[in-house]
Parts: sequence; structure tokens; C-alpha cells
Amino acid sequence: MKIAIVNKSYDNHFVCLGMLLEGLKEHQVTVYTITNCNDWIQYYNSIYTFATVFNIDIDVPMFDKIFKLSSHDDCFTNVPTVTSILHLQCLLTDNSTPFISCTPYVTGANVHYMFPIFRPLASKSSDKTVTMIGFYMNGNIDADTDAFIKMNHNYRFIFITWGDSGYSNLTKHDNVSVLHNIKTPEMFNILNKSRYVLSKKFINYDRYSGQLGMAMSLEKPLIIDAKTATAYALPGLVFTSEYSEIGVLDNISDEKYDGIVDDIRKFNTLCHDNNYQTIQKLLH
Repeated sequence: MKIAIVNKSYDNHFVCLGMLLEGLKEHQVTVYTITNCNDWIQYYNSIYTFATVFNIDIDVPMFDKIFKLSSHDDCFTNVPTVTSILHLQCLLTDNSTPFISCTPYVTGANVHYMFPIFRPLASKSSDKTVTMIGFYMNGNIDADTDAFIKMNHNYRFIFITWGDSGYSNLTKHDNVSVLHNIKTPEMFNILNKSRYVLSKKFINYDRYSGQLGMAMSLEKPLIIDAKTATAYALPGLVFTSEYSEIGVLDNISDEKYDGIVDDIRKFNTLCHDNNYQTIQKLLH
């Protein structure tokens, strides 16, 4: 089948593109976009085969199916062959139209849940590195986060973040690096070399957080709050309310670490199977 994937407005929604490319790799896919996404395209081109067109002037009848990375994009709004990713419950305005949700927090009669994982080249890392990616404010780095960084002084913490004018609560630590405007291939390289991914402590419970799928795709154990872990059924090092509950990471045995990685692989297998079946349903 001939498939178009469209992204008009939101650079950060390219984090969900891998999920669609994985599910559609048996088909002829063209990605249409006008966003600043060359590094995302470069990264995904290293894994999947697809064409890219840097405009959204699509001849709709040429395609058997069109997927939009965001239902909020103001294009192809009344096209029967279009299925969009619905990112927030408040954007659900039509129960007769099929949508994809990347999170169990967004539901509906015709909303199909797909957890955003794909199949990059994953490798086990022995580097003592913990990485967090995403929008975060300096004030979110509270006393508990401070204590967790200090008690794990043998680890390097990398925060690939944006949203605030400065991150003095992080840069005061010798074992913390704060990175901005990192290109996608470099970001995934950092993740691949990390031993853990630090999920946000102050996380939204109404939408998908991109680093969750990236961590699972690369088979990296998450340090994650219990509510998020339960909602998504995610394996990881789970805390109730404080990072410090996890304690010293050097005390995590190789056996326990490898057990979490095995659980991630089982989780990924289930997700891949579900996502493939969901894509088949949406195509036919």
C-alpha cells in the first residue's frame, strides 16, 4: 500500500514517527513535513526505508492511507483516509473518526492505543550514566532530586532539557551535564550509552512523555514513578514519590539489572504485536 505520514506544525511529535515506520515497513511510505526535522529524518533513515517531501502538498487520491502525527494539525481535517495521533483528551471532538493514542490517559470509542516503540540498534551499556530528556524547569529540581544526584556521585547525570532560562539547580553538581539543542542522532547515541533513563518526577498525567518510548526502544531501564509505571505497565526501578527511594544505583546487582532488561524485551514484544495488529486494522 502507498502510505503518507504528515507533520505540519510540531517538531516534537517526530518522536512518534518511529512507531508508525515500524508498523508500516511492509508498505511504501512517504513522509510529508514543513517542520525543522532534518535530524529526525536522518536518524529514522538509518533504520527504515521511506521517502521524504518537504511540503504538505499531497495528492490525496494517490495514497491508500494518510497518518497525521498530530490531530491538532490544521490540514486534511475531513479526509476519510486520514488517521491522526490524538495527544490530549480535550482534542477529541469526533468519536466516529479513528485516532491513535500514545498513552492510556487518552481514550475513546474509536481511539486505538499504541505505545510508541520502534526497533533501533540497542546495546547494553556499562557506563555509569543516567539521562533525562524533555521539557523541565529549574524549579522542578527539588531537594529530593538534589539528594539523589549527590548519593550517586559515581554516576554522570545528563539532562537534555529545555523550557527555562537557566538550570542552576543542576549545574551546581560536578557530575551533571545540561545539554540544549542536541541533534536527534546524538541524543539517541547518548541514550544508547546510558545505563538508566530518569523519568520526570514532575510528569504530566494527561499526555505521553517521549522519553518513555525511547527508553523502552533502546532497552534502557527507567527510574520511574509508580503511577506512570502502572498506567503504562512499564518495567523499571519504581519509586512512589521520591527518587531517593531508589537509593544508591551501585547497589543494583547485575542480576536485577538484567532482569529488568528481560522484562523490557517482553514488554516490547507485546507492544510490537499490538501495534502491528492495530496498524493492520486501521489500514483495512
